[in-house]
This record gives sequence, C-alpha cells and structure tokens, in this order.
Amino acid sequence: MLEGHHDQADGTLDALDALMTRGLATGQQHEINLRDILTDIRREQTTKHYYRWVIASIALALTIFLLYLTSKYWRRPLLEFASRYVRRRTRAPVRVPVPQPRDVRTAVL
Repeated sequence: MLEGHHDQADGTLDALDALMTRGLATGQQHEINLRDILTDIRREQTTKHYYRWVIASIALALTIFLLYLTSKYWRRPLLEFASRYVRRRTRAPVRVPVPQPRDVRTAVL
C-alpha cells in the first residue's frame, strides 16, 4: 500500500515537473526541481529528528550525573524512610474486618 502511494506521488511530481518545463519553455519561471525540494525537506526533518535524540540523550546523561553527585544528600533519608515503611508494614498485617451481627451494628448508630 505504501509503495502505491509512493508511485502516485512520483506520478504527481512528474506531472508538476512537466508543467514547470512548459513554463520554462515560454520563459515564465525559473527552474525549480520539486524532487530536490522534497529531498531537502525530508533531509531537514531527519536531521531535526536526530538532533532531538542527541539533545534528549545528553539531558538524560546530565540528569543521571547530577543524581549521582547529589546522592549522598538524598540516599540516606530515602533509605531510612523506606526501612521505616517496610518495618511498619511487616509489623502490623492488614486486619480483615469481621462482620458484626445486625443488632450490634444498629446499636452503634
């Protein structure tokens, strides 16, 4: 299916090139090759795509580096909090509520 669209685009470009050539024959326009323009546009898009990945990878590397440099300040409090949380969770297991008889529930209300 993609090849069909590519072939259709090639046909359209050929028709536009033919129109441009007719215009050149009458001296109306300067020569512009549409294929070259589209190739340049595609190349610029690809270049921008690569630049985005390079910038993202540099930002990620800097972030990891800063986390490593500052880890001595946040690692100990984080580990202490995690150990307290784990101790609290292991000491008091979750209690399943036991349904009370109907008359006891109404007395509480």
